[in-house]
Amino acid sequence: MNITHAALAAVLVACLAAGADAAPAKKKAAVEAPPQSPEALYQYCRMAVFRKMGWHTGDGRLAMYPNTLVQQTDYCVANHGKM
Repeated sequence: MNITHAALAAVLVACLAAGADAAPAKKKAAVEAPPQSPEALYQYCRMAVFRKMGWHTGDGRLAMYPNTLVQQTDYCVANHGKM
């Protein structure tokens, strides 16, 4: 039983030492500037609203209430891409 505890302790120390050398997480990429054309700005804002307020349905899609989507997209377009 003593050998088991020693082996377990050695594995634990090795795992902790390996975790300390891990590289720090990468920073998030900066969000690109909103586009200038009205059509591209609308598409940009619609995707931004889905990213911020949508929820996953479980089958790989994002869902959102239609009224909220329209309201938040209009707000984003009126403020030139800022939510």
